Amino acid sequence: MKILICESEEVLLTAIEFRLRKNGYDITWAKSSSEAMIKIEQEQPDLFIIDIETDTDDSLSMITEVRNSHNPSLPILIMAEMESAEQILDAIEKGVNDFLIKPFKPVELVLRAQIILDKIHGN
Repeated sequence: MKILICESEEVLLTAIEFRLRKNGYDITWAKSSSEAMIKIEQEQPDLFIIDIETDTDDSLSMITEVRNSHNPSLPILIMAEMESAEQILDAIEKGVNDFLIKPFKPVELVLRAQIILDKIHGN
């Protein structure tokens, strides 16, 4: 299964990518909202993970765009700081499937991704 990650922080991206690949996922990544939208269209990922801190306004509008046009059934998992409670609530209202509060351990992200993908694929 293919997972698209939109994250601008190299260290976090590397840790997440390593852990997900180790668990058998095919990973692609984007460092901006615009790049992520292109990859959603081109690569048709099974899960989209986005750090809403990368650019909060763009991230929230991107969630809306994905839900309204590109791929309304694409599962979305967001990562956010605890102080971003309002943005997390906005994202949930826009249709994200789950969220993680930073800091988190990469294994926690893997478990959340597995749960979402298992629900989608009926495992």
